[in-house]
Amino acid sequence: MTFQFSPYIFLNLSAGIVSLIIGYLIWQRRPGPGVNAFVGLCIFIAIQAFGSTLELAAATLFLKILAINIIYIGVVGVAPFWLAFVLGYTNRAHWLTQRNIAFLFIHPILVTFLVWTNQWHGLFWSSRGIDTVDGLVVNVFTQGSLWWFHTAYAYILLLVSTILLIRALLKSPDLYRGQVSLLLAGALVPTVANMLFISGLNPLPSYVDATPTAFLVSGMLMGWALYRFRLMDIIPVARDAIVDGLADAVIVIDGNNRIVDINPKAIAIFSLQKKSVIGERMRDTFAQHTDVLENFADTDEAEAEITLAPTAQNEERIYTMRISPLRNQRGEITARIINLSDITTLKRINQELKLAREKAEEATQLKSQFLATMSHELRTPLNAIIGYSELMLTGMVGDLSDKHYQYQERVTSNSHHLLNLINDILDISKIEAGRMELINQPFIIKDWLDEVTAQNAVFAEEKSLMFNIEFGDDLPAQIMGDEARLRQVVTNLLSNACKFTHEGHVTLTVRRNDTSTWRIEVQDTGIGIPPHKQETIFEEFQQADNSSTREYGGTGLGLAIVRQFVLMMGGHIRVSSEVGKGSTFTVILPLIEVEQPETIIT
Repeated sequence: MTFQFSPYIFLNLSAGIVSLIIGYLIWQRRPGPGVNAFVGLCIFIAIQAFGSTLELAAATLFLKILAINIIYIGVVGVAPFWLAFVLGYTNRAHWLTQRNIAFLFIHPILVTFLVWTNQWHGLFWSSRGIDTVDGLVVNVFTQGSLWWFHTAYAYILLLVSTILLIRALLKSPDLYRGQVSLLLAGALVPTVANMLFISGLNPLPSYVDATPTAFLVSGMLMGWALYRFRLMDIIPVARDAIVDGLADAVIVIDGNNRIVDINPKAIAIFSLQKKSVIGERMRDTFAQHTDVLENFADTDEAEAEITLAPTAQNEERIYTMRISPLRNQRGEITARIINLSDITTLKRINQELKLAREKAEEATQLKSQFLATMSHELRTPLNAIIGYSELMLTGMVGDLSDKHYQYQERVTSNSHHLLNLINDILDISKIEAGRMELINQPFIIKDWLDEVTAQNAVFAEEKSLMFNIEFGDDLPAQIMGDEARLRQVVTNLLSNACKFTHEGHVTLTVRRNDTSTWRIEVQDTGIGIPPHKQETIFEEFQQADNSSTREYGGTGLGLAIVRQFVLMMGGHIRVSSEVGKGSTFTVILPLIEVEQPETIIT
């Protein structure tokens, strides 16, 4: 007979299956603290359990030896992988350097080799055989010196892991102690079972190693930790690395206003000694800052800005303070977390920015006032120059020679150009200073358009351009608006169109846009505007081409004024253009009709 039956086969087989299931579930939660090591642990436990299943079922010496060799593949990996997991779980993964990992796993590799070659040297087992107990074929062997060495080595690793977990249990907050306790129980159960088996105090039959069965209990505990406490989602004992590394100050106080935890940042802020403040009352610890913290002594949840007075070690600092409650499963507040974020530098920067903005606004206002004043001062003598020049051109002060007449025309033309520039500067200054006001009143839109056409047709005639007017009949006879500013908007657009068009036409279109708006459109066949300049041409002192000022003249204020006026009227302006084919400026304005008085028939 090659195989035999024992009820303990099912326990070992179940332990192996449970270990693989837990390993798979943990693997799905990666990355996490010690996930790889824990999955490796589960695999080696499963190997040991399946080997034990084969060992119980085998009824020949050859199969018994093969099963024992398989068991030890799992046995030698359990302790190193468990220690690696505990180091990761307790935030000591930095101990697992390449040298330490090699030192940790060289022993399992050598032991595995010695176990499988034991028949040649007898160092692990000096003798091996089989016997019959209670009708079952069982192993009978005598341990060698290397077996005792390996056992001592494995128990040392398990002892170190247990000590680390006990320390973690003592340091962990109450919220996480259940998780660490389950880990400890899961580790101790198979360890105790193995010790009982080795010592001969095994509660099961002497030929049954209870260790795989104990791993079944461990697996259940690990499964509970996985789903009840979300084992791999957080490292509760990594508090030192997380909280102590925060740039913010953290203070934890219990229901009696006693300090139960504090991080180095808070210690530095208040110049404290950690060992002397844990367990102390807040009022005693922060005596120098009672005036600030006393207001929040009984507050469960709050957010405020506080200023801590300077001390011998620290200057005055400003903090954002947040108080958050910690609640138990019944919803009761068991502690409060005080978080202090230093915003002193941010406050100073904001204050400097505020002062800089105020100075810039003041400078802008002074500039606008200066420009407005200078514009008025310049216009007075300039108007006199224009007046006398035009008077001389009429011949009322005497006849002029042809040469003098041409000179006088040039004086008049340049004076008008200079006056237009001054008017533009004055308009911009008034707009920036907030002193530009619109005068909205009814006007007949057809008469307004005729005046605009008459005033601007000369621009097109001077360059032999076709000047087209398109008027929509769907517009009302009268609308509300600032007639003068509207004329200024259209004049600026038409003068620009004529200025930058060498041949072709300029078209002015005025029509209804929809039920609530109307549009003014100026289209030309001029040089066009590059795409990258179309977003900036409405800014002050901007032109489509830097060379335009020299070639075509102008200051770049016209379109800026147009845009400001259109915005003040509640409308908007846009441009579409293609280089070499022309541009189209479209102004959309609210349509405010004038109610006509009813005619009374008598």
